[in-house]
Amino acid sequence: MKLKIVFAIIEQGHFRRGLVYKVNRMWTPAVTAIMAEMQRLKGHTVRIFDANACGWDNRCLSEIIIAENPGVLVLMSQPVDRWQNPYPCIERQKDFVATVRKTGYEGLLLAVGPHPTLLPEHFLKEIPEVDYIIRGEPEPGVDAFIDRVVQQRPFEDVPGISARILDDVVHFADERHVSDLNSLPQPAYDLLPMHRYQHHFYSRINDPGHRFAFIETTRGCPFACSFCNLSMYGRKVRHFSVSRILAEIDLLVSKYKINYLFFGDLSFGIKRRATEGLLLGLITRKYDLRWSCQTRIDLLDERLIDLMSRAGCHRVEAGIETAHAGLMDSVKNIKLQQVRQQVELLKNAGIKLESGHLAGLPGQTAAQIWQSAKMLKKIGIRFKITSVTVPYPRTVDYERGVAEKKITVASWDNIVAAAGKCGNNLSDRKIEVAILMVQCLYYWHIFASGSKAVVFSLAHFQAVLRGISRLALCPRNAAGAIKRIFEDAVYGAE
Repeated sequence: MKLKIVFAIIEQGHFRRGLVYKVNRMWTPAVTAIMAEMQRLKGHTVRIFDANACGWDNRCLSEIIIAENPGVLVLMSQPVDRWQNPYPCIERQKDFVATVRKTGYEGLLLAVGPHPTLLPEHFLKEIPEVDYIIRGEPEPGVDAFIDRVVQQRPFEDVPGISARILDDVVHFADERHVSDLNSLPQPAYDLLPMHRYQHHFYSRINDPGHRFAFIETTRGCPFACSFCNLSMYGRKVRHFSVSRILAEIDLLVSKYKINYLFFGDLSFGIKRRATEGLLLGLITRKYDLRWSCQTRIDLLDERLIDLMSRAGCHRVEAGIETAHAGLMDSVKNIKLQQVRQQVELLKNAGIKLESGHLAGLPGQTAAQIWQSAKMLKKIGIRFKITSVTVPYPRTVDYERGVAEKKITVASWDNIVAAAGKCGNNLSDRKIEVAILMVQCLYYWHIFASGSKAVVFSLAHFQAVLRGISRLALCPRNAAGAIKRIFEDAVYGAE
Protein backbone atom coordinates (compact mmCIF):
# COMPACT_ATOMS: atom_id res chain seq x y z
CA MET A 1 0.00 0.00 0.00
CA LYS A 2 1.28 3.44 -0.96
CA LEU A 3 0.26 6.49 1.02
CA LYS A 4 -0.21 10.16 0.34
CA ILE A 5 1.73 12.03 3.06
CA VAL A 6 1.83 15.74 3.80
CA PHE A 7 4.37 17.46 6.04
CA ALA A 8 3.01 20.79 7.31
CA ILE A 9 4.92 23.77 8.72
CA ILE A 10 2.64 26.45 10.12
CA GLU A 11 3.15 30.20 9.83
CA GLN A 12 5.21 31.29 12.84
CA GLY A 13 5.34 35.09 12.98
CA HIS A 14 7.45 36.80 15.62
CA PHE A 15 6.91 35.81 19.25
CA ARG A 16 6.64 38.39 22.01
CA ARG A 17 5.16 37.67 25.41
CA GLY A 18 6.25 38.85 28.82
CA LEU A 19 10.03 39.19 28.74
CA VAL A 20 10.43 36.70 25.89
CA TYR A 21 10.97 37.81 22.30
CA LYS A 22 11.96 35.53 19.43
CA VAL A 23 12.31 36.58 15.83
CA ASN A 24 10.72 34.51 13.09
CA ARG A 25 13.08 32.54 10.87
CA MET A 26 12.27 31.64 7.28
CA TRP A 27 14.97 28.99 7.18
CA THR A 28 15.18 25.83 5.11
CA PRO A 29 13.33 23.04 7.00
CA ALA A 30 16.07 20.49 6.37
CA VAL A 31 14.83 17.74 8.72
CA THR A 32 11.33 17.94 7.27
CA ALA A 33 12.82 17.54 3.79
CA ILE A 34 14.92 14.56 4.96
CA MET A 35 11.81 12.81 6.32
CA ALA A 36 9.94 13.57 3.10
CA GLU A 37 12.71 12.02 1.02
CA MET A 38 12.76 8.92 3.27
CA GLN A 39 9.12 8.31 2.45
CA ARG A 40 9.40 9.21 -1.20
CA LEU A 41 12.17 6.60 -1.57
CA LYS A 42 9.62 4.04 -0.33
CA GLY A 43 7.24 4.99 -3.12
CA HIS A 44 4.82 7.17 -1.19
CA THR A 45 3.43 10.41 -2.62
CA VAL A 46 4.85 13.19 -0.49
CA ARG A 47 4.28 16.95 -0.26
CA ILE A 48 5.70 19.62 2.01
CA PHE A 49 3.60 22.73 2.65
CA ASP A 50 5.69 25.44 4.29
CA ALA A 51 3.18 28.08 5.33
CA ASN A 52 5.86 30.03 7.18
CA ALA A 53 7.86 30.57 3.99
CA CYS A 54 4.81 31.11 1.79
CA GLY A 55 2.89 33.42 4.12
CA TRP A 56 -0.23 31.24 4.46
CA ASP A 57 -2.37 31.50 7.57
CA ASN A 58 -3.86 28.40 9.18
CA ARG A 59 -7.11 28.64 7.22
CA CYS A 60 -5.28 28.80 3.90
CA LEU A 61 -2.90 25.97 4.85
CA SER A 62 -5.83 23.81 5.97
CA GLU A 63 -7.67 24.30 2.69
CA ILE A 64 -4.54 23.33 0.73
CA ILE A 65 -4.18 20.17 2.83
CA ILE A 66 -7.84 19.23 2.40
CA ALA A 67 -7.47 19.58 -1.38
CA GLU A 68 -4.47 17.24 -1.21
CA ASN A 69 -6.40 14.74 0.98
CA PRO A 70 -3.42 12.91 2.54
CA GLY A 71 -3.71 9.66 4.47
CA VAL A 72 -1.12 10.92 6.99
CA LEU A 73 -0.54 14.53 8.01
CA VAL A 74 2.71 15.26 9.90
CA LEU A 75 2.79 18.55 11.78
CA MET A 76 6.20 20.02 12.58
CA SER A 77 5.68 21.94 15.82
CA GLN A 78 8.78 23.91 14.77
CA PRO A 79 11.52 23.06 12.26
CA VAL A 80 15.07 22.12 13.23
CA ASP A 81 16.33 25.71 13.33
CA ARG A 82 14.17 26.17 16.44
CA TRP A 83 14.75 22.79 18.10
CA GLN A 84 17.11 24.37 20.62
CA ASN A 85 14.96 27.39 21.50
CA PRO A 86 11.37 26.89 20.31
CA TYR A 87 8.67 29.47 20.85
CA PRO A 88 7.35 28.82 24.39
CA CYS A 89 3.72 28.42 23.35
CA ILE A 90 1.48 26.12 21.30
CA GLU A 91 -1.42 28.44 20.46
CA ARG A 92 -0.70 28.50 16.73
CA GLN A 93 -0.32 24.72 16.60
CA LYS A 94 -3.57 24.35 18.52
CA ASP A 95 -5.38 26.71 16.15
CA PHE A 96 -4.02 24.92 13.08
CA VAL A 97 -5.08 21.46 14.26
CA ALA A 98 -8.57 22.69 15.19
CA THR A 99 -8.85 24.47 11.84
CA VAL A 100 -7.72 21.57 9.69
CA ARG A 101 -10.09 19.19 11.52
CA LYS A 102 -13.03 21.59 11.17
CA THR A 103 -12.16 22.08 7.51
CA GLY A 104 -12.70 18.38 7.01
CA TYR A 105 -9.45 16.47 7.47
CA GLU A 106 -10.21 13.04 8.93
CA GLY A 107 -6.93 11.20 8.34
CA LEU A 108 -4.13 10.40 10.79
CA LEU A 109 -2.50 13.44 12.36
CA LEU A 110 0.99 13.02 13.81
CA ALA A 111 2.84 15.88 15.56
CA VAL A 112 6.62 16.02 16.00
CA GLY A 113 9.15 18.55 17.20
CA PRO A 114 10.25 20.29 20.40
CA HIS A 115 6.80 21.05 21.83
CA PRO A 116 5.49 17.47 21.96
CA THR A 117 8.95 16.40 23.13
CA LEU A 118 9.36 18.89 25.99
CA LEU A 119 5.79 18.86 27.35
CA PRO A 120 4.06 15.82 25.79
CA GLU A 121 1.23 15.61 28.34
CA HIS A 122 0.47 19.30 28.00
CA PHE A 123 0.58 19.10 24.19
CA LEU A 124 -1.81 16.17 23.89
CA LYS A 125 -4.25 17.47 26.48
CA GLU A 126 -4.32 20.94 24.92
CA ILE A 127 -4.61 19.57 21.36
CA PRO A 128 -6.70 16.40 21.67
CA GLU A 129 -7.40 16.30 17.89
CA VAL A 130 -3.80 15.08 17.38
CA ASP A 131 -3.75 11.29 17.11
CA TYR A 132 -0.12 10.64 18.03
CA ILE A 133 3.11 12.47 18.79
CA ILE A 134 6.74 11.49 18.29
CA ARG A 135 9.09 12.66 21.05
CA GLY A 136 12.73 13.45 20.28
CA GLU A 137 14.57 13.37 16.99
CA PRO A 138 11.74 12.62 14.57
CA GLU A 139 13.25 10.65 11.67
CA PRO A 140 13.25 7.15 13.29
CA GLY A 141 9.78 7.54 14.80
CA VAL A 142 8.08 9.01 11.73
CA ASP A 143 9.59 6.36 9.47
CA ALA A 144 8.47 3.52 11.76
CA PHE A 145 5.02 5.09 12.22
CA ILE A 146 4.37 5.24 8.49
CA ASP A 147 5.61 1.66 8.08
CA ARG A 148 3.06 0.57 10.69
CA VAL A 149 0.27 2.40 8.83
CA VAL A 150 1.20 0.61 5.61
CA GLN A 151 1.48 -2.74 7.36
CA GLN A 152 -1.70 -2.10 9.41
CA ARG A 153 0.20 -3.03 12.56
CA PRO A 154 0.01 -1.49 16.08
CA PHE A 155 2.11 1.59 16.84
CA GLU A 156 3.25 0.69 20.35
CA ASP A 157 6.89 -0.02 19.44
CA VAL A 158 7.39 3.12 17.33
CA PRO A 159 10.34 5.10 18.82
CA GLY A 160 9.18 8.03 20.95
CA ILE A 161 5.47 7.55 20.30
CA SER A 162 2.83 8.82 22.72
CA ALA A 163 -0.94 9.16 22.55
CA ARG A 164 -3.87 10.37 24.61
CA ILE A 165 -5.95 7.43 25.81
CA LEU A 166 -9.17 8.71 27.40
CA ASP A 167 -7.89 11.18 30.03
CA ASP A 168 -4.35 9.82 30.26
CA VAL A 169 -1.27 10.34 28.10
CA VAL A 170 0.57 7.09 27.45
CA HIS A 171 4.22 6.92 26.37
CA PHE A 172 4.49 3.65 24.51
CA ALA A 173 8.19 3.61 23.59
CA ASP A 174 11.39 5.48 24.42
CA GLU A 175 12.84 8.18 22.20
CA ARG A 176 15.60 7.17 19.84
CA HIS A 177 18.26 9.30 18.19
CA VAL A 178 19.59 8.66 14.71
CA SER A 179 22.75 6.68 15.45
CA ASP A 180 24.23 7.02 11.95
CA LEU A 181 23.41 10.37 10.35
CA ASN A 182 24.90 9.17 7.07
CA SER A 183 22.05 6.67 6.79
CA LEU A 184 19.69 9.59 6.19
CA PRO A 185 19.03 10.62 2.57
CA GLN A 186 19.70 14.08 1.21
CA PRO A 187 16.81 16.48 1.87
CA ALA A 188 14.07 16.68 -0.77
CA TYR A 189 14.85 20.28 -1.66
CA ASP A 190 12.72 20.01 -4.80
CA LEU A 191 9.63 19.84 -2.55
CA LEU A 192 10.47 23.20 -0.93
CA PRO A 193 9.99 26.81 -2.14
CA MET A 194 13.75 27.35 -2.12
CA HIS A 195 13.54 30.90 -3.49
CA ARG A 196 11.66 32.05 -0.37
CA TYR A 197 14.18 31.20 2.35
CA GLN A 198 16.47 33.79 3.89
CA HIS A 199 18.60 34.27 6.97
CA HIS A 200 16.91 36.58 9.47
CA PHE A 201 19.99 38.85 9.57
CA TYR A 202 19.36 39.55 5.90
CA SER A 203 16.65 41.20 3.94
CA ARG A 204 16.16 41.30 0.21
CA ILE A 205 16.04 45.08 0.74
CA ASN A 206 19.75 44.98 1.66
CA ASP A 207 20.74 42.12 -0.61
CA PRO A 208 18.31 41.29 -3.45
CA GLY A 209 20.54 38.39 -4.58
CA HIS A 210 20.47 36.59 -1.22
CA ARG A 211 19.77 32.84 -1.65
CA PHE A 212 19.87 30.91 1.62
CA ALA A 213 19.99 27.36 2.98
CA PHE A 214 20.36 25.85 6.46
CA ILE A 215 22.61 22.82 6.78
CA GLU A 216 23.98 20.61 9.58
CA THR A 217 27.33 18.86 9.89
CA THR A 218 26.71 17.44 13.40
CA ARG A 219 23.97 16.91 15.95
CA GLY A 220 24.38 16.83 19.71
CA CYS A 221 26.46 18.83 22.19
CA PRO A 222 28.50 17.59 25.17
CA PHE A 223 28.55 20.89 27.06
CA ALA A 224 26.30 21.54 30.03
CA CYS A 225 24.97 25.10 29.88
CA SER A 226 22.22 25.38 32.49
CA PHE A 227 19.73 27.03 30.11
CA CYS A 228 20.42 24.93 27.00
CA ASN A 229 17.66 22.69 25.66
CA LEU A 230 19.24 19.55 24.19
CA SER A 231 16.11 17.38 24.26
CA MET A 232 15.97 17.02 20.47
CA TYR A 233 19.70 16.43 20.02
CA GLY A 234 21.16 14.69 23.07
CA ARG A 235 24.69 15.15 24.40
CA LYS A 236 26.39 12.59 22.18
CA VAL A 237 27.88 14.27 19.11
CA ARG A 238 27.10 12.53 15.82
CA HIS A 239 28.34 13.80 12.48
CA PHE A 240 27.63 13.61 8.77
CA SER A 241 30.57 12.56 6.60
CA VAL A 242 32.53 15.28 4.86
CA SER A 243 31.75 13.79 1.43
CA ARG A 244 28.04 13.85 2.14
CA ILE A 245 28.08 17.47 3.34
CA LEU A 246 30.07 18.60 0.33
CA ALA A 247 27.73 16.72 -2.03
CA GLU A 248 24.78 18.51 -0.44
CA ILE A 249 26.50 21.89 -0.81
CA ASP A 250 27.33 21.06 -4.45
CA LEU A 251 23.63 20.43 -5.08
CA LEU A 252 22.51 23.59 -3.30
CA VAL A 253 24.95 25.78 -5.22
CA SER A 254 24.56 24.22 -8.67
CA LYS A 255 20.81 23.57 -8.76
CA TYR A 256 19.35 26.14 -6.37
CA LYS A 257 21.92 28.94 -6.78
CA ILE A 258 22.48 29.16 -3.01
CA ASN A 259 25.08 31.80 -2.12
CA TYR A 260 24.67 31.85 1.66
CA LEU A 261 24.76 28.92 4.11
CA PHE A 262 24.22 28.71 7.83
CA PHE A 263 25.78 25.71 9.57
CA GLY A 264 23.27 25.03 12.32
CA ASP A 265 25.43 22.75 14.47
CA LEU A 266 25.20 23.59 18.16
CA SER A 267 29.02 23.70 18.26
CA PHE A 268 30.53 23.95 14.78
CA GLY A 269 34.06 22.61 14.76
CA ILE A 270 33.68 20.20 17.65
CA LYS A 271 34.72 17.34 15.33
CA ARG A 272 37.98 19.04 14.46
CA ARG A 273 39.40 16.67 11.84
CA ALA A 274 36.12 16.44 9.94
CA THR A 275 35.65 20.21 10.12
CA GLU A 276 39.08 20.84 8.63
CA GLY A 277 38.27 18.37 5.84
CA LEU A 278 35.04 20.22 5.10
CA LEU A 279 36.77 23.60 5.04
CA LEU A 280 39.52 22.35 2.73
CA GLY A 281 36.82 20.96 0.44
CA LEU A 282 35.11 24.35 0.30
CA ILE A 283 38.41 26.11 -0.35
CA THR A 284 39.14 23.75 -3.26
CA ARG A 285 35.73 24.37 -4.82
CA LYS A 286 36.14 28.17 -4.88
CA TYR A 287 32.40 28.75 -4.79
CA ASP A 288 31.01 32.27 -4.66
CA LEU A 289 29.58 31.27 -1.31
CA ARG A 290 29.47 32.96 2.08
CA TRP A 291 28.47 31.22 5.25
CA SER A 292 28.14 31.57 8.99
CA CYS A 293 27.97 29.12 11.86
CA GLN A 294 27.08 28.67 15.50
CA THR A 295 29.81 27.54 17.88
CA ARG A 296 31.60 28.07 21.18
CA ILE A 297 34.35 30.67 21.25
CA ASP A 298 36.76 28.25 22.94
CA LEU A 299 36.55 25.76 20.06
CA LEU A 300 38.26 28.25 17.75
CA ASP A 301 41.98 28.80 17.31
CA GLU A 302 44.18 30.58 14.80
CA ARG A 303 44.46 27.68 12.34
CA LEU A 304 40.74 26.92 12.31
CA ILE A 305 39.81 30.60 11.98
CA ASP A 306 42.22 30.95 9.03
CA LEU A 307 40.67 27.93 7.28
CA MET A 308 37.16 29.22 7.97
CA SER A 309 37.98 32.61 6.49
CA ARG A 310 39.54 31.09 3.36
CA ALA A 311 36.49 28.81 2.97
CA GLY A 312 34.05 31.76 2.93
CA CYS A 313 33.04 32.21 6.57
CA HIS A 314 32.22 35.82 7.40
CA ARG A 315 30.30 35.53 10.67
CA VAL A 316 30.42 33.34 13.77
CA GLU A 317 27.56 33.19 16.26
CA ALA A 318 28.85 32.32 19.73
CA GLY A 319 27.06 32.46 23.05
CA ILE A 320 29.20 34.73 25.19
CA GLU A 321 26.05 35.12 27.36
CA THR A 322 27.78 37.49 29.80
CA ALA A 323 31.04 39.44 29.96
CA HIS A 324 30.83 39.74 33.74
CA ALA A 325 33.94 37.87 34.89
CA GLY A 326 32.28 36.47 38.00
CA LEU A 327 29.54 34.79 35.95
CA MET A 328 31.52 33.65 32.91
CA ASP A 329 33.15 30.74 34.70
CA SER A 330 29.87 29.34 35.99
CA VAL A 331 27.82 29.99 32.84
CA LYS A 332 30.19 29.07 29.98
CA ASN A 333 33.43 28.03 31.71
CA ILE A 334 35.43 30.49 29.60
CA LYS A 335 37.60 33.46 30.51
CA LEU A 336 37.24 37.06 29.40
CA GLN A 337 40.81 36.97 28.11
CA GLN A 338 39.85 34.08 25.82
CA VAL A 339 37.06 36.18 24.37
CA ARG A 340 39.41 39.14 23.79
CA GLN A 341 41.94 36.92 22.02
CA GLN A 342 39.40 35.21 19.81
CA VAL A 343 37.71 38.50 18.89
CA GLU A 344 41.09 39.83 17.72
CA LEU A 345 41.79 36.68 15.70
CA LEU A 346 38.35 36.81 14.08
CA LYS A 347 38.72 40.51 13.23
CA ASN A 348 42.11 39.92 11.64
CA ALA A 349 40.57 37.14 9.53
CA GLY A 350 37.67 39.35 8.44
CA ILE A 351 35.09 37.31 10.36
CA LYS A 352 32.40 39.05 12.36
CA LEU A 353 31.47 37.79 15.82
CA GLU A 354 27.76 37.75 16.63
CA SER A 355 27.59 37.20 20.38
CA GLY A 356 24.68 35.81 22.35
CA HIS A 357 24.09 38.12 25.32
CA LEU A 358 21.57 36.92 27.89
CA ALA A 359 19.67 38.52 30.73
CA GLY A 360 18.30 36.52 33.66
CA LEU A 361 21.16 34.06 34.15
CA PRO A 362 21.38 32.12 37.42
CA GLY A 363 23.01 34.30 40.08
CA GLN A 364 22.86 37.41 37.89
CA THR A 365 22.00 40.89 39.18
CA ALA A 366 20.64 43.86 37.23
CA ALA A 367 23.95 45.68 37.73
CA GLN A 368 25.83 42.76 36.17
CA ILE A 369 23.66 42.95 33.03
CA TRP A 370 24.74 46.57 32.57
CA GLN A 371 28.39 45.83 33.41
CA SER A 372 28.43 42.98 30.88
CA ALA A 373 27.09 45.24 28.13
CA LYS A 374 29.72 47.89 28.79
CA MET A 375 32.49 45.31 28.73
CA LEU A 376 31.30 43.82 25.42
CA LYS A 377 31.07 47.33 23.96
CA LYS A 378 34.65 47.97 25.03
CA ILE A 379 35.84 44.74 23.44
CA GLY A 380 34.05 45.69 20.20
CA ILE A 381 31.28 43.07 20.10
CA ARG A 382 27.58 43.64 19.44
CA PHE A 383 26.32 43.98 22.97
CA LYS A 384 22.55 44.35 22.84
CA ILE A 385 20.56 41.79 24.83
CA THR A 386 19.64 38.94 22.49
CA SER A 387 17.28 37.13 24.86
CA VAL A 388 16.25 36.41 28.41
CA THR A 389 16.89 32.88 29.61
CA VAL A 390 13.88 30.64 29.02
CA PRO A 391 13.72 27.69 31.48
CA TYR A 392 12.90 24.96 28.97
CA PRO A 393 11.87 21.60 30.42
CA ARG A 394 14.73 19.10 30.92
CA THR A 395 17.20 21.95 31.62
CA VAL A 396 18.92 22.82 34.90
CA ASP A 397 17.19 26.21 34.86
CA TYR A 398 13.79 24.50 34.68
CA GLU A 399 14.62 22.34 37.68
CA ARG A 400 15.73 25.45 39.56
CA GLY A 401 12.45 27.13 38.69
CA VAL A 402 10.46 24.17 39.96
CA ALA A 403 12.51 23.98 43.19
CA GLU A 404 12.04 27.72 43.77
CA LYS A 405 8.29 27.37 43.04
CA LYS A 406 8.59 29.84 40.17
CA ILE A 407 7.30 27.08 37.88
CA THR A 408 4.34 25.44 39.55
CA VAL A 409 2.60 23.91 36.51
CA ALA A 410 4.19 22.17 33.53
CA SER A 411 2.79 24.59 30.97
CA TRP A 412 4.21 27.13 28.54
CA ASP A 413 2.43 30.00 30.30
CA ASN A 414 4.25 29.11 33.53
CA ILE A 415 7.57 28.84 31.70
CA VAL A 416 7.16 32.27 30.08
CA ALA A 417 6.23 33.79 33.46
CA ALA A 418 9.44 32.37 34.98
CA ALA A 419 11.73 33.42 32.10
CA GLY A 420 14.81 35.27 33.33
CA LYS A 421 14.06 34.67 36.99
CA CYS A 422 15.25 31.12 37.77
CA GLY A 423 18.21 30.90 40.11
CA ASN A 424 18.38 34.65 40.82
CA ASN A 425 16.54 37.43 42.67
CA LEU A 426 15.54 39.40 39.59
CA SER A 427 12.00 40.63 38.99
CA ASP A 428 10.30 41.46 35.69
CA ARG A 429 10.71 45.16 36.45
CA LYS A 430 14.43 44.89 37.21
CA ILE A 431 15.05 42.90 34.02
CA GLU A 432 12.97 45.29 31.89
CA VAL A 433 14.86 48.34 33.19
CA ALA A 434 18.26 46.67 32.72
CA ILE A 435 17.41 45.61 29.16
CA LEU A 436 16.05 49.06 28.30
CA MET A 437 19.26 50.71 29.52
CA VAL A 438 21.40 48.32 27.47
CA GLN A 439 19.27 48.69 24.34
CA CYS A 440 19.26 52.50 24.57
CA LEU A 441 23.05 52.48 24.85
CA TYR A 442 23.27 50.05 21.94
CA TYR A 443 21.07 51.95 19.48
CA TRP A 444 22.69 55.26 20.36
CA HIS A 445 26.06 53.63 19.72
CA ILE A 446 25.24 52.15 16.29
CA PHE A 447 23.38 55.18 14.93
CA ALA A 448 25.91 57.71 16.25
CA SER A 449 28.97 55.68 15.29
CA GLY A 450 27.56 54.39 11.99
CA SER A 451 26.16 57.59 10.50
CA LYS A 452 29.40 58.79 8.98
CA ALA A 453 30.13 55.40 7.41
CA VAL A 454 26.61 55.20 5.95
CA VAL A 455 26.77 58.71 4.47
CA PHE A 456 30.15 58.09 2.83
CA SER A 457 29.44 54.55 1.61
CA LEU A 458 27.35 54.49 -1.56
CA ALA A 459 26.22 50.89 -0.99
CA HIS A 460 25.13 51.57 2.61
CA PHE A 461 23.47 54.86 1.64
CA GLN A 462 21.51 53.28 -1.21
CA ALA A 463 20.42 50.43 1.07
CA VAL A 464 19.13 52.94 3.67
CA LEU A 465 17.17 54.76 0.95
CA ARG A 466 15.64 51.46 -0.19
CA GLY A 467 14.66 50.75 3.41
CA ILE A 468 13.09 54.18 3.89
CA SER A 469 11.12 53.82 0.64
CA ARG A 470 9.54 50.61 1.99
CA LEU A 471 8.69 51.80 5.49
CA ALA A 472 5.06 52.45 4.60
CA LEU A 473 4.55 49.02 2.99
CA CYS A 474 6.57 46.79 5.37
CA PRO A 475 7.43 48.89 8.44
CA ARG A 476 8.88 46.06 10.58
CA ASN A 477 11.01 44.55 7.82
CA ALA A 478 12.17 47.92 6.50
CA ALA A 479 13.06 49.26 9.96
CA GLY A 480 14.94 46.07 10.71
CA ALA A 481 16.85 46.37 7.43
CA ILE A 482 17.82 49.99 8.18
CA LYS A 483 18.99 49.05 11.68
CA ARG A 484 21.08 46.22 10.22
CA ILE A 485 22.76 48.60 7.76
CA PHE A 486 23.97 50.80 10.63
CA GLU A 487 25.13 47.71 12.54
CA ASP A 488 27.11 46.63 9.49
CA ALA A 489 28.68 50.08 9.29
CA VAL A 490 29.86 49.78 12.91
CA TYR A 491 30.73 46.10 13.24
CA GLY A 492 31.52 45.14 9.65
CA ALA A 493 29.32 44.36 6.68
CA GLU A 494 27.53 41.07 6.37
